[in-house]
Amino acid sequence: MKKTSGTLLLLLTALIWGTAFVAQRTGMDHLGPIAFQSIRALLGFLSLLPLMLLRKRAGKSGPMPTVKPSLSCGAVLAVASTVQQIGLQYTTASKAGFISSLYVVLVPLIGLLLGRKPEKGVWIGVPLSVLGMYLIASVSGEGFSLGRGDWLMLASALLFACHIVVVGHFAPQADGVALSCAQFFVAGLMTLPIAFLTEHIPLAGIWDHARPDPPVRVIPDGGRAFRGMRADERSSFEVLD
Repeated sequence: MKKTSGTLLLLLTALIWGTAFVAQRTGMDHLGPIAFQSIRALLGFLSLLPLMLLRKRAGKSGPMPTVKPSLSCGAVLAVASTVQQIGLQYTTASKAGFISSLYVVLVPLIGLLLGRKPEKGVWIGVPLSVLGMYLIASVSGEGFSLGRGDWLMLASALLFACHIVVVGHFAPQADGVALSCAQFFVAGLMTLPIAFLTEHIPLAGIWDHARPDPPVRVIPDGGRAFRGMRADERSSFEVLD
C-alpha cells in the first residue's frame, strides 16, 4: 500500500510538472529566465513554509533536513531549472515537454552507472512512455529537428534526472515538506545574485510574474516538489533499488 501510494504520487508529480511549461514561457514576458527561476523558487519556498510549520507544530513532521541534503538538492535543482528556463526561450512548449520527459529514461541509466539495477518493468515502461509522449508532442505537426533550445532542454532533462537521484537518496532521511522548502530556498538564493548581475529586474515585472495567475506558476513547482518528496519517502525510490 505504501509503495502504491508513492507511485501514484509520482504520477501526480509528473502531471503537475507537465502543466507548467506554457506558464513558464508566458512568465518570461515580464522577467528574464534566471530571475524567473529564482523568484519562482522563493515563492515555492514561501508557499510550503506554512505547511511545514503546521506539520511541525502538530508533531507530524519527520527529521528536519541538515545542511548537506538541503544544499545538494537545492544546488542541482537551481542548475536544472535555470537551464530549462533558458532553453524554453528557444523552443516550443510541446517540444520542451517531450524532451524534458526523457529524464524518465535517464534516471535508470544513471542508476546503472551507480551500480543499481532497475526492475525489468522499468525497461518495458520507459520506451512506451517515451513513444507516447513523442506522439503527443508531434500532434501539432511540428518537425522535430534539434535546435539550440532543444539541446538545452536535453541538458536540463539530464540535470533533473540527477536531481531525482539526489532526492531519492536524501528523501528517506528527512521530512519531505521540510526538504522541499529547504531546496527551494537554496535554489532561489543561489540564482538571485546571478539574475541581478546579468538581467534587468523591474519591480513591475516581479509583480506581473506573481500575478494574475500565481497558482499556475507557483503550484506546479511547490506541488511538484512536495508530491515528489512524499513519493520518494513512500516508494523508497524503488526505480533504482
